[in-house]
Amino acid sequence: MSPQKRTARALEAMEEAVRVASNTTAALWEEQETKLEQLLSCCQDSHRSLRVFRDDADLSLKKTEGMLVNIVLKDEQRSEVQLSHFKQQKKFLEKILESPCPCDNTVVGVKFLKFFKEKIENIDKVNYIECRKSTMKVTTPFVVHPEQK
Repeated sequence: MSPQKRTARALEAMEEAVRVASNTTAALWEEQETKLEQLLSCCQDSHRSLRVFRDDADLSLKKTEGMLVNIVLKDEQRSEVQLSHFKQQKKFLEKILESPCPCDNTVVGVKFLKFFKEKIENIDKVNYIECRKSTMKVTTPFVVHPEQK
């Protein structure tokens, strides 16, 4: 075999190797490009899902805050109604004490009047406790008993 034929065959073998390497490299690039596109699509889907989750969480938080404010307002209204009721009770008891009764001079009558006078004094001392629950004020009425003075 002549040296020229050997060189020609070696060149053909190198050309084939370069062709195979080129095809393999192109296939790898295409596969890598496909994987990167899939990864990008997955990241975009995750980003959208997180945005929806965040928006839903914000909406849920706003609804919860609205319900808490509503509860506090109802509690304050109930407290005002109770205070009004206590004032009405006081006026009613004062009218009872002002009216003459034949039993006032009896031992039971005197104890009864003393008991009612103490109750009226306690109704005078209705106070509000301010509690902080999260960032809202909640007020609750209570009667101060003589033992708590």
